Parts: sequence; C-alpha cells; structure tokens
Amino acid sequence: MNAFPNFSEFYQKPLIPIGQSDLLTLSDLPFATHWLIAMEGVESGQDNRIAHWKVLVFASNVEGFFDYQKPHYLSHPITSIHDALTFAKELEGKCMCDQFNLHTSSKEIV
Repeated sequence: MNAFPNFSEFYQKPLIPIGQSDLLTLSDLPFATHWLIAMEGVESGQDNRIAHWKVLVFASNVEGFFDYQKPHYLSHPITSIHDALTFAKELEGKCMCDQFNLHTSSKEIV
C-alpha cells in the first residue's frame, strides 16, 4: 500500500455505524464507531491508466476520520469497476447486518 493515497481515484461510500458484534472485535481501536468502505483505482504505472481496483474498509469515527495506511480489510485486485462496486455493496450489506467481521475475518487482510 502506498504511503500517499490516490485520492483522484478514491471513492468512498457513506459511513455505516459499527454494530455491537463487530465493535467487540475492535477493542484496539477505541475511536472506531463507523465503517468507511471505499474503492481505489490503482494505476498501471506505464500510462497512468487504471489497472485494477481495490475495495478497502476502514474503521472510522463519526466524523469520517480514518487511517489510510491501516485498512481493516483490503480486497484482492479487481479488474472491473463494476465488479468492485458490486463487491463493495456486498460488504456494505454485511456491515449493516453487524456481520462484517464474521464474514471477512479469514479473508484478505485484517
């Protein structure tokens, strides 16, 4: 992960309150009250075109503050923005049902 985000290709969804079950798994993040789901386009480096997309989930506070260098979840590269949007929507549903950590704890990074 780069130290500097590609905010020109960084699209975040509205904050989602963290449910009680998920909150219990975040005891090391006392500021966390919300999930922030975002998609980031990663450039190929050769011609500055988007090579793939990453879906990221960050623990955030109510104002939307999050640490870009410490995502709670990071997907494998996704080649299509449409597939990335679909996957972000699936994660959003898990977050809203207070089952995000239940379904993602063994996948990608934590």
